[in-house]
Amino acid sequence: MRRLEEEGKLQELSEMKIADLEAKLKVSQEENTRLNRDNVVASALAGLDFRNERSRQLAYRDIVEQLVQNENGSWIHKSSGSNIQDFVVSYSNNEENSFLFRVKANSGAGISNPSGISNTDTKKSLAEMSTQEVLNLAAKGQLGNFNY
Repeated sequence: MRRLEEEGKLQELSEMKIADLEAKLKVSQEENTRLNRDNVVASALAGLDFRNERSRQLAYRDIVEQLVQNENGSWIHKSSGSNIQDFVVSYSNNEENSFLFRVKANSGAGISNPSGISNTDTKKSLAEMSTQEVLNLAAKGQLGNFNY
């Protein structure tokens, strides 16, 4: 560049500087876009309950590898075309990825009242109660006195 300036070839010098600045701008824009993508992915993963930090990192890398940038500059899943938020939801719901997440607590046999407290406000006869309701009341000593 100095040699071109000394020789007075300002046009060529300007073109070289412009090309150099355009290359730096392109690199900066790509890095900015990647950082933006990474921030959106991290935010989408923040609400998920991972087993540990390693699971979170594995999911993060797996998700980022499956994203591409469309013609508008938005990041989408390469095969489904869904946005980052939707893809993260489908990723977390995928049974193949369940090993990454904490196991959800099991409330047992699907009893609608897992605490075992029955609703005694409404008086039902024993015939109207389910077996589980009768057993819960008996365990608490709330069956009352019945004359046989």
